[in-house]
Amino acid sequence: MSYDEKTINVKAVVFDYDDTLVEFKKFSLKGLEQYLRRISKYVEEEGFPQVSKDYVFKVLKEVADQMDSEGIYDRNRWWEQTLEVLGIKVKDLDVLTEWTNLYWSFASINPPYDDAIESIEYIKNRGYKIGILTNSDGSGMDKRRRVNKFPMIKYIDYVLIAGEGGTEPKPHPRAFIEICYFLGFNPRECLVVGNDPIKDCKGGKEAGMKTVLVDRAKAMRGFPNYVDYIISDLRQLQDML
Repeated sequence: MSYDEKTINVKAVVFDYDDTLVEFKKFSLKGLEQYLRRISKYVEEEGFPQVSKDYVFKVLKEVADQMDSEGIYDRNRWWEQTLEVLGIKVKDLDVLTEWTNLYWSFASINPPYDDAIESIEYIKNRGYKIGILTNSDGSGMDKRRRVNKFPMIKYIDYVLIAGEGGTEPKPHPRAFIEICYFLGFNPRECLVVGNDPIKDCKGGKEAGMKTVLVDRAKAMRGFPNYVDYIISDLRQLQDML
């Protein structure tokens, strides 16, 4: 249901990170653009048949979506699988790491949303516990290091990187259950806020949490039963808690 100014009775708020508290997709695309330039150069230098950047991007998008759904975040594997689909065998695996480092040099630039800054401070001052639950970046980037750059990190009581340390990545409900208990509460006493209806809301609902979908583009049509509320700005949380 959409937000109707009804107070949500919870004791803790768990936020997704990328594209919920900070911008990620825009900078990830910049990283992918650099990858496409490098792979085009690689194909030319190695004498493989030429393929268009548009086709490479199409294949990469399909590979990335599939691996992301399977909880595989290692960009080296994304690049390798993409090349395999294109019929290109990498001779030196170090080139994959080089491309991954290049990608993250752009994708790890994650400015916070203004509404995230305001809302985190407000929620903390109201006495709620606050957690961040985010999936691993895989090898090539330290997700905790990225999260620790968040300007409001001092207000965060617990950060859980799902997909590391034996914790299944989102949307597995175990990750949601774990962070609730790390914050000191039963999942029924916690709210999860994220931009992905499946990874954040479905996983959170299966764990027993209340769920809020952040739809900044106001593109969501319909309300899946695992989404309790939809908002377009995190500042709307201030009237919900």
